[in-house]
Amino acid sequence: MRIAVLGSTSRFAKYLSEYIEYTGFSRSNFSYTQEDASRYLHDYDVIIMTQGITRGKKDEIWRANVESVERVIEGLRDDQKIIFLSSIAVYGRRNYRDYTEDSPAIPNDPYGESKLIGEKLILESSNPYLIMRVGTMYGEHYNEYINMIKLWKDRGPFYFGDGKNLVPFTYARDVARFLRDNLRSDNVIVNVTSEGISFMDVIESVRQVFNIKSEPMPFREIVEREIKYPFISKILSYVLEYKYTRRDDIYPITLSRSFRIDLARRMGFVVTEFRESLKCFQGYV
Repeated sequence: MRIAVLGSTSRFAKYLSEYIEYTGFSRSNFSYTQEDASRYLHDYDVIIMTQGITRGKKDEIWRANVESVERVIEGLRDDQKIIFLSSIAVYGRRNYRDYTEDSPAIPNDPYGESKLIGEKLILESSNPYLIMRVGTMYGEHYNEYINMIKLWKDRGPFYFGDGKNLVPFTYARDVARFLRDNLRSDNVIVNVTSEGISFMDVIESVRQVFNIKSEPMPFREIVEREIKYPFISKILSYVLEYKYTRRDDIYPITLSRSFRIDLARRMGFVVTEFRESLKCFQGYV
């Protein structure tokens, strides 16, 4: 089986290379046009689409996540299998509980919209497909989590709200192994994510793995103790929390989202215990 990976410089592709052999294509050697797809991908059995961006201006996201998919599909043979890395963002970045593949996909940001349109383009083609709606991936190639652990080690761990929100953190190697094991699974849309982990459990696991003694505190309290004047500190803590939690890389982990992943488990998905997976960060923080 000959496999091509589009977006081979993506963070996820680094994990995928641990489990399968493939030929990588990225902007450096592939233009994401119908012509290039026909010329360079013609002899491959499986096309894995990991290309795209998660944040940026709406038109940039559209070009990277929608137009690239549309042009490539136009250049493929009908019998070439497409494996598409979609996202749970297609369900919308909002609070929800126990979602399945049958839950309504109503995205509310440009990234989720682009992923859902990418899915529809694949479904409208004649190609066999596997669409993986992936959770919030983490691993040592995701610098935002390295930075967060460093911050917690330095300033103490913090949380938003009551810290009981469920975050669908998903270990990138679990996703890569699932993809490897389902190269021959056809015409399936599947949520490849954890069920959801309490943010307080996330903090406790990080504390144990990295020997952090500080007790977790609400984000606002940490801000308040840094500022001398009580009245000003109270106002600033709310302002800074609002601004901080609206960052594209922070906002999703302030939501509470959980999943039932029966289909993924039937297809062989194994979720690594969170505390065990955190060891991938050792040596980086």
